[in-house]
Amino acid sequence: MASLGRRLFGGKAAGRAALLAAAYPILAHVSSAALTESLFALLVCSATLSVGRALDSSEKRKVFRLFLPAGLLLGLSFLTRPEGLAYLAALVPALPVLMRASGWAWKRAITAAIVPVVGFVLIVSPYTVWVRQQTGQWMLAPKAALIQTHQGRMQEGQREQ
Repeated sequence: MASLGRRLFGGKAAGRAALLAAAYPILAHVSSAALTESLFALLVCSATLSVGRALDSSEKRKVFRLFLPAGLLLGLSFLTRPEGLAYLAALVPALPVLMRASGWAWKRAITAAIVPVVGFVLIVSPYTVWVRQQTGQWMLAPKAALIQTHQGRMQEGQREQ
């Protein structure tokens, strides 16, 4: 993520931030623990970097392909933690505004905002279908329903499929 820091604050600040992250005990502990926060942060930061690279791209044809990884990464972040959906919800309205500020036409800017949504849906839709099969309901973040379904099956002595 030094690349993201360099891009936002310059090389000196990125180097200092990397040194701080490597030496700060709480960050070292959290990053070594088997928790979802580390992976979630990596995926969201990578999606942010992908958006930044796409916005900086001089080739307008490649820009749409560069926004796709952001959607894929945000889809993976959603599978890690449901809060990943909030980042997509923030990106979709912000992207046309950022692109318009860079001189893009509104039509192309709005079209580009759809690309990360497509990537997100490609990643999340198999999970959503699986949840539908398990619970009988369509839902994005079905934690409570899945726990209830799992407990019911455990009481019946059935294994998950």
